[in-house]
Amino acid sequence: AEQRGYMLLSLLSRYGIGLSVLAVAACELLTLSWLYGVQRLSQDLSFMLGYNPSMFWKICWAFISPALVLAALIYSMVMWEDTAVDKNTDPVWGPYLRWTLSVVAVAFIPLVFLIMFLRRLFTKKLGRLFAPALCWGPGEPEARKQLLAARSAGAGIDNPGLNYNN
Repeated sequence: AEQRGYMLLSLLSRYGIGLSVLAVAACELLTLSWLYGVQRLSQDLSFMLGYNPSMFWKICWAFISPALVLAALIYSMVMWEDTAVDKNTDPVWGPYLRWTLSVVAVAFIPLVFLIMFLRRLFTKKLGRLFAPALCWGPGEPEARKQLLAARSAGAGIDNPGLNYNN
């Protein structure tokens, strides 16, 4: 019985983490750079840091980082090996469990998106799906007022569904 516990621990450490982390990182990078927008991210960082990020960082956020993480994810999936703990005693369903562990960890990202999409679709607020929460922003009232003023002035906000005056 204790050998099966080792097998389960080995399955979790090998397959519950590797592809899942790369897939979540790819989703985060694509969401940040393509849905939230490099321009908006640059403005937020400029507001926080006091200077504009250079073009190098914008290119990295938009193209290089997502491409590298997607390439690593695809490479990991293509080069996936069945590295069972002990091929003689491992169960036949082992590879299926390994894939299931990897998929379940990532499945909540599209699931939550679908739920939010349908909820916004039926309430006619689809533009707010890709917008930050209304309470998002600096905690200090003066800094928040400055940020909202900059956004209301149309400082490069590239999502027409957003209205920061609400």
